[in-house]
Amino acid sequence: MNNKIVFVWINVLSVFIFITHSYAAWQTTINAKRDDSQPYVTIGISETPDSKAAPPEPPDFKCFMYIESSIDSEEKLKKDIQQQDQCNYQWVLAINPHGVGIPDPLVCTLSWDSSQLGPGSFQLIEGKTLFGNVVVADMKSVNSIDIAGKNKYYYYSIVNQPGLDNLIYIFQVLAGFTDTNTIICSDIIADHKIQLDDGIFILQQIAGMVP
Repeated sequence: MNNKIVFVWINVLSVFIFITHSYAAWQTTINAKRDDSQPYVTIGISETPDSKAAPPEPPDFKCFMYIESSIDSEEKLKKDIQQQDQCNYQWVLAINPHGVGIPDPLVCTLSWDSSQLGPGSFQLIEGKTLFGNVVVADMKSVNSIDIAGKNKYYYYSIVNQPGLDNLIYIFQVLAGFTDTNTIICSDIIADHKIQLDDGIFILQQIAGMVP
């Protein structure tokens, strides 16, 4: 019994470290580059959302990029820090890899610092929805990708899934509580924080203390 208690509390500590880290604020820059054009945007999550309008296209630009606002698709952003109240986060990037010049397709490089990405998985998906072609399956395993095209905007989505639902579901499967009395990510972050009774309930399930 003592060994089981020690094992449970080691896992409890790991769970709370994971959950606390999952909701830590973070931000990073996404960079584009072709010749002397080096636009960048800033994405992230925080308790307080923050945004900054994108500047207009500079004359004779070689590539350009902005974030399409999730609130108003006509609003172009240079910075989009989203609020910590979602189970999934999405940033729609509008990228013109060509700029002014010859009509033939040209290539710009999109890059990021994978060590600065927040908790969970990050994918780069073609288009404005979650159902487009996956261009980069794991943005934490690579740091750049080349994007080719003409003088127009192409849309790519960065999708972040912190993964709390999967973690909680695994523990509830082990405890035998998957049909009723389950807790999901949206329950935990409804008030932008982890409720103590939610944590206690999950830990009781793990320890086999829930009747």
